[in-house]
Parts: sequence; structure tokens; C-alpha cells
Amino acid sequence: MQQPKKWKETIDPFSIRFNNFKLQEVLGYPHARNDVFYCKGVVDAHETLCFVKYASKKDSNVAKEIATIKALDFDFLPEIVDHDNKTFVVTKEIVGERLSYLLQTTNDKSIDYMFEYGKTLAKIHLTNLDCSKVAPRSFFDLPTLDYLKEYDLDFVYPYLCDNKPQKVNQCFCHGDFHYANVLWKDKKIVGVLDWELSGIGNKEFDVAWAIINRPGQKFLKTKEVKEFLKGYKSLIKCNVKNVQYYMTLIYCHFISVDKNNQQYQNFVKKWLKRKVK
Repeated sequence: MQQPKKWKETIDPFSIRFNNFKLQEVLGYPHARNDVFYCKGVVDAHETLCFVKYASKKDSNVAKEIATIKALDFDFLPEIVDHDNKTFVVTKEIVGERLSYLLQTTNDKSIDYMFEYGKTLAKIHLTNLDCSKVAPRSFFDLPTLDYLKEYDLDFVYPYLCDNKPQKVNQCFCHGDFHYANVLWKDKKIVGVLDWELSGIGNKEFDVAWAIINRPGQKFLKTKEVKEFLKGYKSLIKCNVKNVQYYMTLIYCHFISVDKNNQQYQNFVKKWLKRKVK
């Protein structure tokens, strides 16, 4: 999988004190919140392609990601080859592609992937894992009326106030399950990445986070969302009304992500006007 060239300032990966991994060359700089490097190196005397994640943010939790991957039993987990449990983790490359890339380079239809996509999140939610709660995030919070007015979304405020779910259905959540963290091969999911935000959390919020249409995203429209939920509900129940509430909440936050993207601004407003009554 081709990775971007350097797009932000990072630490020097050669300054990391690895234990079992010998870094030879940095091949790319994946888009990520932390410093992530696509590298060639040596593991157990074998040349290997790997990803190095370095905890560059104060609230990074590499230890959570390592512990979660070690505790789970799925065939789509990254293989950890080195870590220090505090600042870095090294995982072997998983041979697969993001759905966004596949849809640009093949004749595949996105809806053909949605059932498997939803079913995989359901498998994760069915996991019985003794772990801590998901960390608080700004996306969980109700936006202020002044903020909504700034984006001409003040009509959403009464809906958010009056329809907040009274009961939170908790389960083990991935915390950041979306297309950029999912790798595919032959229309099967072969990799689920970035478990740093995982923990016991809000099931319907985790579903909503997975099916939000993000800036620049060309898939996950109405029919695709229905197929995703069909796949999800083939294994586990889901309160669709709650999912819609959390999608509304997330869209209200996401509209500020790219203020100059008028197409996305229009999409969010149209979606909200259609759903919020």
C-alpha cells in the first residue's frame, strides 16, 4: 500500500530506542494523529515492512493499543514485533488496501463491501474483554448554540437537547472504526488498525462513528448505511434511533473540520435537514 510523503514535522524515527526492531529506511508517512512511519527494517534476522507508531501527543495511549491487541483473538489484528509500552509500537505490514483506494482503482461497488464492514464491527462489539472505559472525546459533547449558529445549524439544537438517549448501551468498542483504519483484500477485511481509543463505551456511538461520511469521502450514503446496519444486525441488535442521534451529533462537530469545503458543508446541512424534525 502506497503511503504519503512527509507531510508534517515528526520526531526522527532513528532516534527511537527499539528493542527487537532494526530500522533501515523510512518509506512513507501515513496520515495519523501521532507520528507514524512506514518502514523497512529487520526483525529476527528477516527484512520486514513495518509501521512504527510513536506517541507524539500528550493524551496518546500506546499502552492501551498494545494491551488490547494482545488480549483480542481476531485474524485481522496487527502483529506487534516491538514496543516499549509507553512511547512506541512496531507492527508488521498487513497486505491490504483501504476501501477508498479500491473504489478509485477498481470497478468495485462500495455497497458490496458494506455487509462485511458492519458485520466486522458487530464481531468487535461482541467481545467480552475486561478493560477500562473509552477516554472522553470532544465528539461526545453537545455543541453550544452559539457554535451551531455559526454554521446555520441552530435548528438542530432542540433535537440534540430533547432526544438524547436516556440509556447508553455499553460494550467493548474499537473507538475509531472507520474506513481509514480498515484494510481489505478480495472483499474481506484483513486488517483493523489503531486500537488506541478502544475500551468499554457507547455501542451506538461507535456504530455512528463508523458510518459517518467524512470530508472527501465518496461512499457511505443512504443505501450503503442500510447495508452496513444489515450486516451489523446479522450478529447483534442495534438501536437505530440512537445511532441517528449520534450521527447528528458527530456531523455537527465534523462540519467545522474543513470550513473551506463547501461541498461537504452543503452535504452535512442537507443530511441534517432531512433527518432532524
